[in-house]
Amino acid sequence: MKSQKLFILLLIITIGFNSNAQRNKELEKEIIERKVDTTFTVEETTENFLLFHNNMKLMKMDEELENQYANIVLNAAARMRRLDDKDKNYTKEERRALFEGMLAELNNELKGILSADQFALHQKNFNVILERFYKKANWNPKED
Repeated sequence: MKSQKLFILLLIITIGFNSNAQRNKELEKEIIERKVDTTFTVEETTENFLLFHNNMKLMKMDEELENQYANIVLNAAARMRRLDDKDKNYTKEERRALFEGMLAELNNELKGILSADQFALHQKNFNVILERFYKKANWNPKED
C-alpha cells in the first residue's frame, strides 16, 4: 500500500515537473521568436558598458547621484533595446522616431539631476555609444 502511494506521488510530481518544464520551454521559445538579432554583440555590449562606467566616474558624482544616473540611463537603454522586438511590428521610421523621443526624455530627465558640466560630459560620453549604435542600425546620426 505504501509503495503504491509512493509510486502515485512520484508520478504526480514527475508529471508536474514535466508540464512545468514544457511551459517554460514554450515561454522561452515565444520570447526568442519575438526578439530579433541584437544590435551589438556580447563583446561590443561589454565594451560599451565599460566605456559608460569609466566615463561615468569622470563625472565626479557622489554615490547617490551616480546610482540615480546609472539607473536612469540603464533603464532607458533597456527600453530602447526593446524597440526592435518582432512583436512590436515597428517600421524603421517608427523605431527611429520612438528612439529619438526616448533619447530626448532621457536627456530631459538627466538635465534635472546633473550639473551643467556633468550633463555636458554625459552627452560627450554617451554620444560615442550613440554613434556606434547609429552606425550598426544604419541610421544617419543627423537624420531628422
